[in-house]
Amino acid sequence: MSIKVLSKQESSAIAAGEVVERPASIVKELVENSIDAGADTIVIHIESGGIKAIAVSDNGSGIASNDVELAFHRFATSKYPENGDLFGIETLGFRGEALPSIASVASIRMVTRVANEQNGTSVHIDNGNLIEVSSIGCPLGTTVTVTNLFARIPARLKFLKSPSVESQRIHSLVQQLSMAFPLVSFRFDVDGKIRLNTRGNGDLRNTYAEIFDPRTADSMMVVESGKDFGYATIYGLISSPDTTRSNRHFINLVVNGRCVQNRSLAFAVEDAYKGFLTVGRHPLSFLFIDVPKEDLDFNVHPAKVEIRLKDENQVFRSIQRLIRNALISMSPVPYTQFMGVSPAVEHDVDDGLAYKQSTESYQQSLSLFNDQNYYESETNFKFQIRNLRLVGQINGLYIVGETDEAIYLIDQHAAHERILYEQVQDVTKVDRQGILEPIVLRLSPENEQVLTANLDYWGKWGFDIEYFGSHSYLLRSVPSVFGNVDPGKEFLSILDDLLVDDFFGEGISHDWQLKICASIACHSAVKAGDILSGEEMQNLLAMLQSVKQPNNCAHGRPTTIKFGLKELEKEFRRT
Repeated sequence: MSIKVLSKQESSAIAAGEVVERPASIVKELVENSIDAGADTIVIHIESGGIKAIAVSDNGSGIASNDVELAFHRFATSKYPENGDLFGIETLGFRGEALPSIASVASIRMVTRVANEQNGTSVHIDNGNLIEVSSIGCPLGTTVTVTNLFARIPARLKFLKSPSVESQRIHSLVQQLSMAFPLVSFRFDVDGKIRLNTRGNGDLRNTYAEIFDPRTADSMMVVESGKDFGYATIYGLISSPDTTRSNRHFINLVVNGRCVQNRSLAFAVEDAYKGFLTVGRHPLSFLFIDVPKEDLDFNVHPAKVEIRLKDENQVFRSIQRLIRNALISMSPVPYTQFMGVSPAVEHDVDDGLAYKQSTESYQQSLSLFNDQNYYESETNFKFQIRNLRLVGQINGLYIVGETDEAIYLIDQHAAHERILYEQVQDVTKVDRQGILEPIVLRLSPENEQVLTANLDYWGKWGFDIEYFGSHSYLLRSVPSVFGNVDPGKEFLSILDDLLVDDFFGEGISHDWQLKICASIACHSAVKAGDILSGEEMQNLLAMLQSVKQPNNCAHGRPTTIKFGLKELEKEFRRT
């Protein structure tokens, strides 16, 4: 096969793939250009998930008429430092790739004016071809409109998700940018409906309330390291231990003014909460981290979302120390380490995210229960209540029962979850309880997608939900199995449980119906720490006997463990 030299259009389209992956990539590049231009008001409009149209308007400095065409040449930039120091760059963009990359895969029109020019300039480029340049009357600033993305590259177009999914990706991006730049007023509308509107007053908590919801914002703690704290200066918002989510999507980091993804630093946030959160729950945070600019490299990826730090270990430790100090100071109970566990070794970034811990002494202390000759898994018997005598409850966690041959420990949460799980699977028998004063739910874009993808199904499980405008919904009823829990909080937790990438799409499969049932059951069941009366424990055991699969909860954990009396007698050397 002979070698072919690619045309300018072909090479530009290929290069654009590194910068323009999807509509959200375009919004990111255009908004960052607006911020670099000094704008304090940015308006973003999209249609059909940004596939049909994207428009970004700002009141920034604009582009001079004699520079407008040049702005669409690859590697033409006004932001490159005169001394060539890439590590000293303080603007969000600097390569000069964004506009030419967008123009090579879509139709783009820019209208812009600078302060010292009476008229502005309009330029239209269609898939790399200059169509028109003209003088036009317009306000100070820049408006860029992008239409028909990937229309001439069907191979790229088919890899985009549905308009609703692409819209949610953009919404999440705009939320991050709005928080990262609280002094900038953002407005974001989707198909003519306003989805986000911030005032740009600079107050982090107020901005968080405008973007997400006021109740969560009120529960967030402000943290600030101060100048003498260490290598990195850190400030922002973190959640209190009683405000959690079931996934890691709510840990956000801004390093030297740029929203970034860094697994190690995100792990530092989670690691700081060890001992404060229950297993499976994750914190929320929006942290601003400033390090010496010469110790930071953004040139790792064309999208500039990944970074390389000269001393990541120091930043890791600073994040941990700041958050942990804040959590300890607000906790009425001092944090203590379990004496059976050896101290953890220091985290080393070079070892990835592995958290090394010596636990030999602790494992030895549990060897009695790990001996297969000692205990039997719940899979070895069918749970029967008629021969079981109730003994009591341990620490608000386990129900203790006995027979003539064995002792049984029943996990009260797992057992109740299994009972409710089988109940809610039969939607014809699901009762609902009305909420006296409907609860207003402010949803993240991801949660809203989970909710609206199959809205009719929620009613079958007892949830009466009504759209309330601007990604807000009214919760009017919940399944009666919810009992006395906070219905709004538990429903948000259910949405969080379902928040995984492969959920989005049309129709709910049978597996997803079961997952929703499992989540409802989990959040409705009695909790660890709930003290039960003797009658309540007897009732729970009676109901457990009647279910089809009593030995495991909806998530596969055992409900019951059996300890044979003969094995106990051997351990105490009575035989």
